[in-house]
Amino acid sequence: FDVQYIANYEKLEKTEDYKKFEETQMTKGLYVSEVPEGIYFQIQITAHNTGTETVEITGGNFFLYDIDNNKYEALFVGYGDSELSVLNLEPNNTATVTTQFDILYDDKMEYTVGIIPDRFGLQNAKERVFVCITNC
Repeated sequence: FDVQYIANYEKLEKTEDYKKFEETQMTKGLYVSEVPEGIYFQIQITAHNTGTETVEITGGNFFLYDIDNNKYEALFVGYGDSELSVLNLEPNNTATVTTQFDILYDDKMEYTVGIIPDRFGLQNAKERVFVCITNC
């Protein structure tokens, strides 16, 4: 994995297709606002599968930590094709996607992304990777 900080956004526009899909999901509690409570802290993830089996990667594998060890979950907003939802990465293939976290941003804070196995995709992995991405 290569993880890079991209930018902060006060708003991320959803695609029209995703807005229509989301209308049916609102009652299930799956709605995420285009406008964050704080700021959308966006990262880019490049993953290369060096294994022999397809690996499923989701936003649930990525967490943002600040220097105080506060943990933030990745959020799917629905703004475009490059946004990470569920990625089935086949052997010897590489993919680049984005995801974001709703945080109260501090430009002097050190932020670290944790890549942590969960019940989706990386559950068999024993490694946990932490990558400092700002103010390292």
